[in-house]
Amino acid sequence: MKDKMTVLFIIDVLFREGGTEVHLFNLVNGLDPARFQPIVVPLFPADSPMIERMRAAGIMVHPLLLKRVYGLSAIRVAFRLMCLMKRHKVDLVQTYHFMSDVLGSLTATMAGVPLVVCNRRDKGFNERLLHRWVRRLITPLIDFTICVSDDLRAQLLATERMRADRVVTLYNGVQPNPVLSAASRQAKLNELGLSDSRPIIGSVMNLRPIKGAKYLVEAAAIVLKKHPQAQFVIVGGAAERLPAMADYVNPIREFVKQNKMEDSLHFTGNRTDVGELLLLFDIFVLPSLSEGFSNALIEAMRAGNSIVATEVGGNPEALDHGENGLLVPPGDAAALANSLMTLLEDPVHAKQLGARARRKAESRFTVNAMVQDYQQLYRRLWAERKASSRSD
Repeated sequence: MKDKMTVLFIIDVLFREGGTEVHLFNLVNGLDPARFQPIVVPLFPADSPMIERMRAAGIMVHPLLLKRVYGLSAIRVAFRLMCLMKRHKVDLVQTYHFMSDVLGSLTATMAGVPLVVCNRRDKGFNERLLHRWVRRLITPLIDFTICVSDDLRAQLLATERMRADRVVTLYNGVQPNPVLSAASRQAKLNELGLSDSRPIIGSVMNLRPIKGAKYLVEAAAIVLKKHPQAQFVIVGGAAERLPAMADYVNPIREFVKQNKMEDSLHFTGNRTDVGELLLLFDIFVLPSLSEGFSNALIEAMRAGNSIVATEVGGNPEALDHGENGLLVPPGDAAALANSLMTLLEDPVHAKQLGARARRKAESRFTVNAMVQDYQQLYRRLWAERKASSRSD
């Protein structure tokens, strides 16, 4: 067996510190360098803070400027990708998201890469009929599929005709929370215009419809009528230059103004200190309409936050309702508000839920455990492939 596997990771975009991007960084940075040589290929863009972060950690990154998944741009990128695979004698290709799944599986097959693994992160909420049709076409080219939750695995087995023995659930893992001194904590509070003497309810999300910001803001309006001392913080930005995103975000901001919530609800935009901000929160909210398995959720668990999350995707696999958090139906602002008020009105119980959430995250959702799971899978797949080659 080859002593060191070369693993090529292909991802559609690598320009922000979202859940998938942070997962990929933690994974490639944690792989045993004596056994694995990781290479990261973002299809777009050519440069970004996350790419710089990877390179600073000694990770090999080869960006490709893909303009569209079809046409001459895709052909040029596919050729460059095949050359890269052959030059580095890649043993395994792992893809993230639709464009990478398609381009990666096709080019890996043409380049003769022994193993192709697809990493599925969400439930395809923005995929159309054409996407689903293309996915069925490339399924035979994929040797193994990794899902981030059992819920997602069940969906793929039901809809994409995958073999059950070739699909596995590997949960995300997160790093330990940073240590925040009293002075640093106060500085963060001052920066965000928050008071440490009032409860802080926070959320971390991209401002897209699927993340449910609309319902959180509506729930906040309900909560503030009964608990005017509450403070809400939404960490994350939106691509408001895109008309569809502006059409979603602008009414939310207008709702905040109309309900005179500007002093009680704060939008921070994109931040690189999410781990520290979580330590400011008393309660964490995840109002998503769909999830694969939320990094933000398990980061909040690791921070010891009391948590209210929607009962979608992998959320119930992380949170046990009533034991270490509260689950509510998606798209229901009233239910969200009621659960938030339950925690506000019983802070002792809320802290108990947060402590149990932290213990579960520390025992089940660590980066070290995640990396070990991936390494074991890679070596098993490689051993199976070598055994199959010898028997042929």
